[in-house]
Amino acid sequence: MVKTEPMLAEAIPPDREPDPATGPSGSPPTPVAKRTALLAYRDGARVHAGTLPTEDGLPAAEAQLSALCRAGLRPRTALRLLLTVDRYIMGWVTEEQAWRQDAAERARPPFPDEALRDPPLLSEAADVLRMTDHDADFDYGLRVLIEGFRAEVAREAGPAPG
Repeated sequence: MVKTEPMLAEAIPPDREPDPATGPSGSPPTPVAKRTALLAYRDGARVHAGTLPTEDGLPAAEAQLSALCRAGLRPRTALRLLLTVDRYIMGWVTEEQAWRQDAAERARPPFPDEALRDPPLLSEAADVLRMTDHDADFDYGLRVLIEGFRAEVAREAGPAPG
């Protein structure tokens, strides 16, 4: 198994804990830092994909679970949510790195501007389709996941005592 801790060590300290209270106005530092760290290495997400915490990494995983359980999640749900965010990051970085590599190799966009005259909805959102702002698009997806976390915390907590 490939050891990927050195790839992430500087950006994500081993004693990190997610902040379940992070709001939609900002991204939690761990996913953003992990994305940044993986982007710094060619095929960083592909190298990291499929890895599990090493024995030395288990305390950090426990700290992440602990923070989410204190926020009201059950351990299984908390771990599923951590994996969901991690897989989102991995997929995003894989796509972003492929896009950047392909963009560097092609002399023109994958479709010309005039091709967007007829499909009005795609025309309106062409910047997203062309991935012109990786940071904003990543943050949008992360914000949607965080809102899902909040809904799951509320669902597991059940109705408030009356």
